[in-house]
Amino acid sequence: MVQTRGQFAFLRQGIKIQQLIKEKVLMDSHGRLLRYYRSAGQADKDSTIVRAGKTGKQLVTIRGPEIIRSKWQKDGLAGPFFQHFLWKTKRPRQNQLITAQVFSYRTGTYSQHRIEVTNITSSGHILMKLEEQDTPGVASTMELDSGLHTIRQRSRFGKLTMESKTLKRKPANIIPHELPDITSFMTVHTVGKMRHPESVCSARYKIKDLPSRIKPQQLNGPGQSVTNSLEHGTVELLVSSIKGPTKGTKVSRFPEQIMAFCKPSAMIESTDPRIKKIAIEQTRGANSIMESAWALRDWVAENIKSNMGMAFGSALDVLHSGRGDCSEKSVLLVALARSIGIPARAVIGLVFDGKNFAGHMWCEVWTGQWVPLDASFDPRTVSAARIRLGVDLLQMGEQNVNNTALMEILTAGSTVVIEKSLHWDAQGNCPEYE
Repeated sequence: MVQTRGQFAFLRQGIKIQQLIKEKVLMDSHGRLLRYYRSAGQADKDSTIVRAGKTGKQLVTIRGPEIIRSKWQKDGLAGPFFQHFLWKTKRPRQNQLITAQVFSYRTGTYSQHRIEVTNITSSGHILMKLEEQDTPGVASTMELDSGLHTIRQRSRFGKLTMESKTLKRKPANIIPHELPDITSFMTVHTVGKMRHPESVCSARYKIKDLPSRIKPQQLNGPGQSVTNSLEHGTVELLVSSIKGPTKGTKVSRFPEQIMAFCKPSAMIESTDPRIKKIAIEQTRGANSIMESAWALRDWVAENIKSNMGMAFGSALDVLHSGRGDCSEKSVLLVALARSIGIPARAVIGLVFDGKNFAGHMWCEVWTGQWVPLDASFDPRTVSAARIRLGVDLLQMGEQNVNNTALMEILTAGSTVVIEKSLHWDAQGNCPEYE
């Protein structure tokens, strides 16, 4: 049995965010996972808990209502101290290249690790590179002592570098440190100006230095299309605002693949009676799905105080605290919509804040087409002063791990060029490009 406890804190727009993470791992003598427990949360909200364990020939992972079943692998390793079991009988060799299956709480199953031994020093220290399947785009280096204990680990994600060190016989609460301020990592370098971004109905953008892992076709989506893909990681986009219909579609007519966005998850507690009660009360008298969605959006905007001090809480966390940023408001809005049968999902991307494009999250509801809703900005109709990067499924599983486009663009030094923007006219029409 291995138990670990970690605590970290950082600043975001001057507000301190502090999290506590606890892990318990039960392994057999070969380092294979038997039982796993992880809790992560802030002092003022419930912890997110992941449990996993071997059941017969299966590995079962549970997070709230989410259950992932996969094959328990005989050569699969538990996460902590996996290097001790890779080299249990043989010492590492210079330039040695190994692939290993290691349990990942993010996917609820095994993730492939690619390990390359880059140097073995005269003192027996081992330097190695590490690539993890469930954190694509992250380059990590590790230094182990002669006993294979981790001394230092450095992970680089674009222009952001995180480093951890092992300190002996020194309590963590007396280690001097300064809180890192991550505010500067929330924006993308922006060229060009845009007047009254809240009323932009259509816009043309160019993204330069797009990370190589993000393919241009990934940027196609509701109200957004790639018009040109140039060399050196440059793409041109056309973004158009989508107005929701005044008449909605009956739930019984939704396609099966759309109904998947009505299900609850550990982050989206849409079956909770407290969430369902609010949704029913706020949509009483609504004549269409779009009217219901707008009513829920207005309730979240009015009742959830904007605050950067919560690190991605669940819908109930947000409801209890009454505060949150764009991601918390989106999580709660998605839960409210799903609780009354409206398919809804969270979307990540960039929004123009008057000076730069910044990382943002909003929602989409299905009314026969995906229509954006944003509880963080007025007006109700979401403008084209934003760039959609993808859907965040807000759940465990391999299908959501590759959704790292936002973080990659924020940290890779990309640039957004505003080429042209159009505004709604007095009659609510969007003019044509000249």
